[in-house]
Amino acid sequence: MRLDKIRVRPPEGWRREPTGRWFSQPYPWREAVSWLAKNLCGPARDYGDLTTPIHPEVCGDVITPRLTVAFVGDILPFGGRQFSVGEDVKEFFAGTTLLVGNFEGTLIDGRRPRLFLGQAHTPATLDFLADLFPPERTLLTCANNHAGEYGWARFTRSQEMLEDRGFRVIGRADEPAVLVNEQVLIAAGTVWLNRPCGYVSRLDTLAHCSGVDAAFRIVCPHWGYELEAYPRPAQIAEARRLLGQWDAIVGHHSHWPQPVALDDSTASRRLVAYSLGNFTFGLELAKHLQGAMLRVELGPRPDGRWAVGRIHWRHTRIRLVGRCDAVVETITDPVSGQQPDRAGNHGPFGVRKDPRNGLGGGLPGQTLRDRGMVNADRQQSSERPEQPRGNGVLQRRCPPRNLVPRNVSRRLIEQPYLERFSQ
Repeated sequence: MRLDKIRVRPPEGWRREPTGRWFSQPYPWREAVSWLAKNLCGPARDYGDLTTPIHPEVCGDVITPRLTVAFVGDILPFGGRQFSVGEDVKEFFAGTTLLVGNFEGTLIDGRRPRLFLGQAHTPATLDFLADLFPPERTLLTCANNHAGEYGWARFTRSQEMLEDRGFRVIGRADEPAVLVNEQVLIAAGTVWLNRPCGYVSRLDTLAHCSGVDAAFRIVCPHWGYELEAYPRPAQIAEARRLLGQWDAIVGHHSHWPQPVALDDSTASRRLVAYSLGNFTFGLELAKHLQGAMLRVELGPRPDGRWAVGRIHWRHTRIRLVGRCDAVVETITDPVSGQQPDRAGNHGPFGVRKDPRNGLGGGLPGQTLRDRGMVNADRQQSSERPEQPRGNGVLQRRCPPRNLVPRNVSRRLIEQPYLERFSQ
């Protein structure tokens, strides 16, 4: 597999040291108060009616698969724990060509500088990632709010240590993207910086990559707000703006899994994973121990245009074992922590199957073979249960137990929806 870094011209004075010395936090004071409330009471669940999650196994389009790319969420420091992954996680990555993850923080070998809320990795993270997937086929994005908080020298040294172990790295202001097999462009940029600096790739500067010749383009934005289960309207609008330039979006930063959806605001439906939550996190804070992983097949359609074929995603959790160990494993429901049902029940996040759809046997003709996949054109109803919105911060932060009540009909095929989509 060939990976070529895309180099662009960085902003003037981009290597200057960041401002601020003792505190690492990106938000204005009102958002900081909201952040504290969400950490106390749990993820906010406003705007849940604005996005419709897709089924965990979906066919996006009929393609000839050429590349399989998997994604995980935020790789955060281990807090002194020994991390491992369950066999179900490794099985999920079987057949993957390239694994992409958000490396949140700075790799520091030795004593870390004192910085409140700073995220410093140790070499143990490298051992864990090397055991998870071959480093030469692992792409780490280092464009996030924690990336530049320890200064230019440690930022560049962190990337050097990652590359010395064989990992591929993007996210510096002059190296924001990589071209995979001369066909798929993957770029990373952040909206947030805990300590303002010019050497981390920003989302609003990725337009510099527009001249790259690629059959398919994926952007990995570090955006949105922490501990929110659904994207805000402004973020949805930003996603649709980005889809005018990119073919798929896989984001992060919320530290809680947000919907994986197919957006139909463009001529063809395009994949948007708003945030994959946390893949690793070593502190005993239950509200930060949830995530998701995503696997997509990419390749040309019959007309030659590249698109997304099969889409698989699963929720994950970080199970802390005693004081020294932690295991990343798949789950059904990030709220209850239920284990996945091998019979195909995906829990409160799943979609109830209507027996009349006949999904137990042969699938509609537009799906790819008989593999139990759900066609992207036949998604669940866009009608969602009304969700209460309180005005008080604490009222909005305290969620019901189920994100989507199981007694609400979630049919995969509903005639009004099909009629509306066909128009």
